[in-house]
Amino acid sequence: MLTDPSTWTVLVVDDDDDNRVVVRGLLEMAGVKVIVADSGKACLQRLAENLPTLVLLDILMPRMSGLEVLKAIRQQETMRELPVIAVTAKAMPGGPEELLEEGFTGYITKPFTDLVPHIRAILKAQYSLE
Repeated sequence: MLTDPSTWTVLVVDDDDDNRVVVRGLLEMAGVKVIVADSGKACLQRLAENLPTLVLLDILMPRMSGLEVLKAIRQQETMRELPVIAVTAKAMPGGPEELLEEGFTGYITKPFTDLVPHIRAILKAQYSLE
């Protein structure tokens, strides 16, 4: 099921309107159902309403960073295993390893190429899927 994008519901969290439009378009072309949020607070509200298959979470957002959002997600019993993939335009100090240590399922850098195959590869590696 996780390997078939047409079964996914993805929550895209990014404070930039253009980024949300691009990511939504790429995912919808692959048959993915997309929900969007423009802030960390909006992300947590969406998660309280409906649990998606996975979250694409921008790291650098005002008021509540992606890391702060992830920590709030992981505090919820029902969301501890929810796949949350970090998304950022900038190289992070410590790189992807640090984000994985913080609890992210994977890491994608902007600009995106082959977004859906990249997500599928992260899920396959994390969950040992064929």
